[in-house]
Amino acid sequence: VHGYDMNANKPSGKVCPREFFRVSEHVKYLEPPQVQALERAFVQWKESAKRADSTRARMRIWLIFLLLRHSGARLGEILSLDDASCFDVGSTAIRLGSEDRKRSVPLHDEVLAQVMDVLDGPMGCGARGDFFHVDPGYFRRICYARGKEAGLPRELSGPNVLRNTRAVEMLRSGVPITVVRDMLGQSSLDLTACFQQFSPEDMHSIVHSAQKA
Repeated sequence: VHGYDMNANKPSGKVCPREFFRVSEHVKYLEPPQVQALERAFVQWKESAKRADSTRARMRIWLIFLLLRHSGARLGEILSLDDASCFDVGSTAIRLGSEDRKRSVPLHDEVLAQVMDVLDGPMGCGARGDFFHVDPGYFRRICYARGKEAGLPRELSGPNVLRNTRAVEMLRSGVPITVVRDMLGQSSLDLTACFQQFSPEDMHSIVHSAQKA
């Protein structure tokens, strides 16, 4: 099973579910060292650009990667963003989703600051509104190439892996599964449940611990 060792470092007192849940073997996601390796590959690729047009193009891809990495959004959601109106004024959030299923997803301050510095600077001049509108196939090819440089197999280098990784990170940080569902824009907990699963023994331990609290 992809994820934490269920028998390692289990708390001896009160059971904390976020410390030992399983992730479905069908879910592809990255562990922290793998995320760091992929980010380094993207940064090195971005900073190796020689020409001004290449620098701008690679910065655009880098920002798309950052938003996918930290929002848990679908690739199509990021590539269709209107960057002139998708960021909440006065907050560190991004508005995602279609008209009937809009949601506001918080971003790290540093991530939003980096995005806005580019959009409001020379690289964003003349491109506001469709800065993130790139071909999805092209972006995927860039992801696969950076994943290869990071030593990742192809199945762990695609955009959907970043979405899954963000979901697992939030759950491991103690974010309730219903909040994770809403942040991902999923319609049902059934879709989100694959990120957090427990064996019968662990379910008994959780319930028993709660009854004693």
